[in-house]
Amino acid sequence: QIVYLRDKKMDELYKDINNFALNHNILSFIDKNKRKDIKFILYSGSSRVRKVLEMHDIQDKFYYVVDIKKEFKDKGEFTNYLKICDKFDVLPSECAGIDDSPIAISAMNKAGLVTIGIGKYTKNISDVNFERVELFNINNLNDIRSKK
Repeated sequence: QIVYLRDKKMDELYKDINNFALNHNILSFIDKNKRKDIKFILYSGSSRVRKVLEMHDIQDKFYYVVDIKKEFKDKGEFTNYLKICDKFDVLPSECAGIDDSPIAISAMNKAGLVTIGIGKYTKNISDVNFERVELFNINNLNDIRSKK
């Protein structure tokens, strides 16, 4: 949810990384929390994620970028999130995941992460939900943890 499509013609738009726009609300959230020694790990199934990060010069905002296709099978497997937590020696309850996929949110819930859902399909299953990615307005991870 760091970047999102500017339009809904998915198949055509995924081919051109210039069709992705930055989500400045989420980037601001990362900047504010990164100063508190919080490490941000980007977990993506897109083969173009690194190109998009480089294009927008935001790759340094992330401690690590997980390429699902290379490291894991899919976003829907909760053990993937546990493996990432283990790799970086953190408890799942110390982590938060942001996604618009109900499958990913369910897997993160099962793994014990705090979940931030984007869109109507994650509304009833995430700890915090935003109707649209542009409405994301969390300043502090502790704000979410206190709601859990």
